[in-house]
Amino acid sequence: METSQATRGRIIALHNTGHSIGEIARHLGISPHTAARWIRRFADSGNTTDKPRCGRPRCTTPDQDLAIIGANDADPFTPTTSILSAYDISCSTQTIRNRLHAIGVEGRKPARKPELTERVMEQRMEYALEYSDKD
Repeated sequence: METSQATRGRIIALHNTGHSIGEIARHLGISPHTAARWIRRFADSGNTTDKPRCGRPRCTTPDQDLAIIGANDADPFTPTTSILSAYDISCSTQTIRNRLHAIGVEGRKPARKPELTERVMEQRMEYALEYSDKD
C-alpha cells in the first residue's frame, strides 16, 4: 500500500518535534521501516514526493480519460473508434477499452434481441389468449 502525502507530512512533522521512529509508527499505524524510509528520503532530498517509476508512460492525459468516460456516459454503445476520432486521441482502441474497464465498464456491445413488430406482438397475444385457460 502506498503512503499518502498527508501521512508523509505527518511523519516528518512528528520527527521534527522529537518523536522517535517507533512512536511515529505506533501513532500513525504504519511500520517503523516506512517511517524511517520517509524520514531518510526527506533528509536526502528535502521533499516527500514519489521518485519516477519505470514503465511506459500513459498515452492519454487525465483530461482525455475524463472525455472517454464522458463519451461512454453519454452513449454506452459508442464504438471505441468513434471516441478516438471525436476526441482526437492518439492511442489504440484497446487503450480506450482499458480506461473504461478501469472504472468498471465491461462488455459494450448491445444485446441482440428479436425485433417486436406489430404483427409479432399480435401473434403472441393470440397465442397467449388461445392457451390462457390451460395449466
